[in-house]
Amino acid sequence: MRTMTAVLLLAGLATPAGASGGISCEASGGPVGLTIEAGVTRGMGGPLFSFEATANTGDDRVPADLRTVAFSPANVAQYWLDAEDLRLVLYREREGGADHAEITITIHAKPAEGGAYDGVYRAVVYDIAAGGGPIELAGDISCQVE
Repeated sequence: MRTMTAVLLLAGLATPAGASGGISCEASGGPVGLTIEAGVTRGMGGPLFSFEATANTGDDRVPADLRTVAFSPANVAQYWLDAEDLRLVLYREREGGADHAEITITIHAKPAEGGAYDGVYRAVVYDIAAGGGPIELAGDISCQVE
């Protein structure tokens, strides 16, 4: 009987545990087009891996070099995913020796149906050369979480 119990327990451990999933987000039709693709593990705090994101805007108030921005894992300032929230903060500074400028994108989404998380994003751009005041752009975002 003990042998049979041990075999059944080991068989349960050998089956796939669904150790990873993914997050995919898209915002379109608003002031910023935003796409996000990332892998996420299901243990140890659910860290992100294979993260890629792109933000595009045609808003003339945003400096030309920040109208299209690619984000890598190093640009993920904060991240949270659970059954109640998906929160993500992306941060990127202007590259090169030019005056300081930065963009921060904050996403907050709540669970909907079928693995969807629907919510809003807020992009804030600071450009020291243009006076430093914030340029704020916001819209709706939809994410799929698996």
